[in-house]
Amino acid sequence: MATALLPPTVQRLFDDLRRRVEILERRRRTDDSIVAGEIVFTLPGAVTTSESPNFYLRDGGYVTAMVCSLQTAGTTTTTVVLKQDGATVATATLASGVTFSRITPRARYGADTEAMSVAVSGAGTGAKDLSVQIRY
Repeated sequence: MATALLPPTVQRLFDDLRRRVEILERRRRTDDSIVAGEIVFTLPGAVTTSESPNFYLRDGGYVTAMVCSLQTAGTTTTTVVLKQDGATVATATLASGVTFSRITPRARYGADTEAMSVAVSGAGTGAKDLSVQIRY
């Protein structure tokens, strides 16, 4: 049995309504069950102290996870921080010999209003190829 397709205007209305409901659900929930988006930063080669350019997250809500990984672990600790308007809101530590860290900062942010950045505040000796994923 074939079903009729909705007219484009009606389909757009349903799509818009679905998007708005998802936004409201994200604003109400603070767990990891809904991931609205993800931003990935990479630092190829030797890890050095540095900071990303500012970025702005859409729709407002919470940063639900910060996942850091190294291709090659350092022999000393590597420290990665998430900043909001210049202030540290989360810190991930990859100890000597560790290549993965996942933290749940629960940092609240406003839509397109608060400057976020990722910084390496401590570069582990010999650490290479850093990847940082910010999930919101």
